[in-house]
Amino acid sequence: MRYQAALRSDEARDSSGKIRDSKFRMCFTAQSKLPSTRLFAPHQCFARASARILKPSLKDRPKDTGKQRSIHKPRSFSMYQHILIPTDGSELSQKAVSHGFDLAKLSGARVTILTATPSYPVTYMEGSAASNREFAETSERQWREDARRAMEKVLEQGKAMGLQAEVKVLSGESVSDLILDTANEVGADLIVMASHGRKGIARLLLGSETQHVLTRATVPVLVLR
Repeated sequence: MRYQAALRSDEARDSSGKIRDSKFRMCFTAQSKLPSTRLFAPHQCFARASARILKPSLKDRPKDTGKQRSIHKPRSFSMYQHILIPTDGSELSQKAVSHGFDLAKLSGARVTILTATPSYPVTYMEGSAASNREFAETSERQWREDARRAMEKVLEQGKAMGLQAEVKVLSGESVSDLILDTANEVGADLIVMASHGRKGIARLLLGSETQHVLTRATVPVLVLR
C-alpha cells in the first residue's frame, strides 16, 4: 500500500519540549509511492482521505459525450435455426412435438410441423380385390382426418408457448422421403420425431420410416422413444 503521512509539527511543542494541544494530526492517504512528510489540519486530513476513499478521481471518470451508452445484451442460445417436427398425432409423437417446441423456444428457431400420410401406389393395388382397394382408400382418408386433428392440437400448443409454426400436410408413397425432402426444402438443421407411431400398421410404418430417416438424413435427428 502506498501511503502519504502528515506528522505533528515541531512548532507545536513548547520551550520545554512538551507537545502542546496541536491543531495538526496524523493522516494517511494512498497518494504517492514513497512516504513523504506534509502537514494537514484535521479537517484537511478527513477531506483528503474521504476524497480518496469515497470519490473516484476526476480523470478516471468517462467523458460525457451526450450520447446514450449502449447496453450489451448477451446473445441467446442459437444452436438450431429451423426445426422440423414430423407427427402423426400419436401420444409419443406428441412428446416429440413438445420437445421440439422447447428447443425452439430456447433457441429462437423457426418450426415446421409435418404430417406425412402414406398413399398406396396404383401398382400395389392392381389385380387386388375391390374390397382391398376400398380398405386402402378408407385407411388413407382416416389418416388424413387424424392428421388434420393432430395439426389443430399442435397449433394450439405452439400458440400457448408463443410460437408460430408452419404446417405441412403431405401424402406420398414413402413417408421418409417426404420428411427428408421437406427438411431440405425448408432448410431445417434438426429433425425431431418419434421412434414409432400409433398401434397396428401405423406403428410399423412410422417405425420403419424413422429408421430410414436416421440412415439417410444429412442433419441431426432427435428420436424420442
